[in-house]
Amino acid sequence: MHILIWVIVIAMLIGLGMILKRNLLAKQAAALADEPPAAQEGFAAHLTHSLTNMVQERLQKLPRGLGRPKKVDTVGQFRAWAADSLAANREVQQWLDALNDEQIAALSEHMAAFCHDMGFDLAWLLDNQLAQNKGLQQGLTQIVLFYSRASYEAVKLQDEVQIFQIYREYMQNPQSRENRELGEHLFGKLVEQGLSTVSISEHLAASARARQRQIVETISACAQEEPQRLHTLLKSVLTERTLARINSAMAGTGETAAVNLNGAAKVAANS
Repeated sequence: MHILIWVIVIAMLIGLGMILKRNLLAKQAAALADEPPAAQEGFAAHLTHSLTNMVQERLQKLPRGLGRPKKVDTVGQFRAWAADSLAANREVQQWLDALNDEQIAALSEHMAAFCHDMGFDLAWLLDNQLAQNKGLQQGLTQIVLFYSRASYEAVKLQDEVQIFQIYREYMQNPQSRENRELGEHLFGKLVEQGLSTVSISEHLAASARARQRQIVETISACAQEEPQRLHTLLKSVLTERTLARINSAMAGTGETAAVNLNGAAKVAANS
């Protein structure tokens, strides 16, 4: 009878421990999701920065030796494995091919931590340890493919996510100094495009408080009626403001900044 009681108590403790662990992992994942993304410098640069930070934070919490690849050429292994196993998904494969070694290392390490959380080791695939179990090999390969695809899609959307986040922060606190300047710049664009019911002359004749109210109301109305046009104009404003700050910092160096199509800044020498 005493033995049965102890068995029940131990089982309850084990169950409680599993629940607490799941709750802890959920809180950690939520904390990561709430963090603002790093400044965008193109898809590749953002991947390196964000994934490397997440990798370091996640791997510090793993038991030593678990979920970590062996000290071998992990980058080379991952490239070779992906070229063979993910070849059918050309879009993801082309994206992986375009990443440099540092970015592949960050991606594969973060992927290894994810695989560990899912109960298996990425090295099983990279080292071809499942050659005799094709069914399991194919299933785990699909999981890694889905993870790679999700990472690719997330990186593609970072520009759009950041613009939306900036808009949300503006609407939550339009009176901060930085947001007032952003709102004034964006309001000017909206007036130029005929997206404001307030003319420049009416706006300039109003009091400072009334002008701020007009700006916020105009931006809010445009977000409801012309969300895509507002998004495009906000992106243009952010690009112009970024270039203005960069060129101001470069004053006297004989160089100016421009922006690539992917949003990354580039520097050109003045002739």
